[in-house]
Amino acid sequence: MRFLLSLLLPLWLATGGAMAQSLVMVEQPGCLYCARWHEEIGLAYPKTPLGERLGLVRVPLSGIGEQPFTTARPVTFTPTFLLIVDGQEAGRLEGYAGAHFFWPLLEGMVDKAGIAKDG
Repeated sequence: MRFLLSLLLPLWLATGGAMAQSLVMVEQPGCLYCARWHEEIGLAYPKTPLGERLGLVRVPLSGIGEQPFTTARPVTFTPTFLLIVDGQEAGRLEGYAGAHFFWPLLEGMVDKAGIAKDG
């Protein structure tokens, strides 16, 4: 996991990760709901307006403390989706109950954080 993190973190920082707006997915091996999210949402996410605006950064639960952003409270289970704005958690979705719930919850989180959806 640390090896994967060491590869992804510099790329994220090089693209403005800590200062940009992004969606962080905290996951772990064996998480059935993480796998379900990847099957139902994962391929479509970057092609959506929100996905284009909020790049997805995948972080292992074991490496959450090593990230260049601050969370409002500890992340204790997966999947947890963190809306990161300027290096700070601006919103959180815990768990995954299916695509019909994910998209409206994500939209609501973005609206509540005051992020313009059109860039």
